Amino acid sequence: MQTPAKFEYTRATSVDDAVATLQRLGGGARVVAGGHSLLPMMKLRLANPGHLVDINDLESELSYIRVEGDEIRIGALTRHVDMLKSEVLNRHFPLFADAEKVIADPVVRNRGTIGGSLCQADAAEDLSAVCSAVHASVVIRGTDGERVVGMEDFHVGPYMTAVGDGELLTEVRIPLRSGAASAHEKVERRAGDWAICAVSACLWIDNGTISDAGVALSAVGLTTVHGTRSEELLRGKAPSDALFRQAGGLAAQDCSPSADGRGPVEYKRHLANELTYRALSRAWLRAQGHAAPAREVHAGAGSFGTMGGSPTPEAAAPPPPAPAAPAPPVQAAPPPPPAPAPPAPAPPAPEPAAAAPPPPAPEPVAAAPAPEPPAPEPAAAEPAPPAPEPPASDDPPRISWKR
Repeated sequence: MQTPAKFEYTRATSVDDAVATLQRLGGGARVVAGGHSLLPMMKLRLANPGHLVDINDLESELSYIRVEGDEIRIGALTRHVDMLKSEVLNRHFPLFADAEKVIADPVVRNRGTIGGSLCQADAAEDLSAVCSAVHASVVIRGTDGERVVGMEDFHVGPYMTAVGDGELLTEVRIPLRSGAASAHEKVERRAGDWAICAVSACLWIDNGTISDAGVALSAVGLTTVHGTRSEELLRGKAPSDALFRQAGGLAAQDCSPSADGRGPVEYKRHLANELTYRALSRAWLRAQGHAAPAREVHAGAGSFGTMGGSPTPEAAAPPPPAPAAPAPPVQAAPPPPPAPAPPAPAPPAPEPAAAAPPPPAPEPVAAAPAPEPPAPEPAAAEPAPPAPEPPASDDPPRISWKR
């Protein structure tokens, strides 16, 4: 049975109280909100905090989505379900809804928070890529005040962030600029699973030209991968299919996936290439005012072979065709044999062999007639074998069984 190690528990009454408690407890304390990432790690003893500080009572201070000046501000305690339903986010940055629809399940989305997702710093987590693509920054509060950190500096390693001991992430800020269009693409083994690869993309279009771009990838590196070379390629150019293909190629080169149960390295690079292209293409469609709903892709549903772009060995589409290969021989070879089977009646020809008895007839032996009856009897027995022979040589039943 999986149980966490012993820990102490404190319920914060305000943001200042939470910060003061964290400061007093030091590095052995962890913040808990939804708990859907932290608690499983505690059960596996991958995380062993000596003290948990619960901030669920701070929704009045930390749960909101609002526009302030030229920024959208999201409180760290804002739940996934609230971001999914937010009219503000859907209007300005629809990639949030794209991502939220494929994050875990309703139970997790009802309790999990954006602050918890970012601070977990899991390389396969979706919202880190989303926030990176829209060039968001986070506000970290400590006893000495607040500091603002860009997403490119927030994740410092696997499961490690810029939030220090005695500090609390309180807000996510996204700059508002005209001409923004965005999309999020993800491939997973099954609904709600961690990504095999996910890509967030955002374009800022000015007079038909890409004035700025954001590209970030999940699950293909030790931390969220920032597609800086793809972004540099896109800036200052007119959107085009060829340009998006080039950007996808650079993203595939810049990521560093590891082979695991979700797929080999080359397959994941293929996904990075293809999903970057798809996310950029869908963002451009949205910039032109076209509806471009997100598509949920499950690797287990045979999507390996349905991806666009140049095929690769890992497109795993080959597996389905492989089993199909044996099918042709089953259809062609077996049916013909039954046709020759009818000629099997040739055995009756031996009946003329019954004419063989005439030679014995000339023999003067009077007893010869007596043996003659036995001779025809075997001949009569011979036709009997031909009757069972057809079923014995009738292969279709075995073929259909193999198939």
